[in-house]
Amino acid sequence: MARNSIHGLVWVYILFCVLSLATGLEWLEIVLPGGFPLGTLAMWALFVVLAWDWLRLAPRMTRRRQMAWLGLILALAWYPVSVFQAGNPALTFYGDSMPWVIWTATLFTWLFSLGVWTVLSALRNQRNSA
Repeated sequence: MARNSIHGLVWVYILFCVLSLATGLEWLEIVLPGGFPLGTLAMWALFVVLAWDWLRLAPRMTRRRQMAWLGLILALAWYPVSVFQAGNPALTFYGDSMPWVIWTATLFTWLFSLGVWTVLSALRNQRNSA
């Protein structure tokens, strides 16, 4: 029961972040000490929480779990790598931002693919047990 509750809260948070980022709510522009925008924190947390949830759902000793661990490591590295690419904590790019776009899109694609893999595995397991 607790596992389903945590899973539900994770998805409420994910939905909240996605909707906030998609609609550009004002709270995303609040700047924390050190020039760290709250929207950037929300995006980073979204990546980490999503990767953590895929890791929790992946069976032990499987290829999917290994890929989920890699996804979590990449999600945790997203902000530090982004700061390195931008040269500042606000992720304000003054030059070519294409490497950052590729980095972010790669992470998103990785996590999305893990999600599809997880859902398809769950459907297959459900069908096999019926």
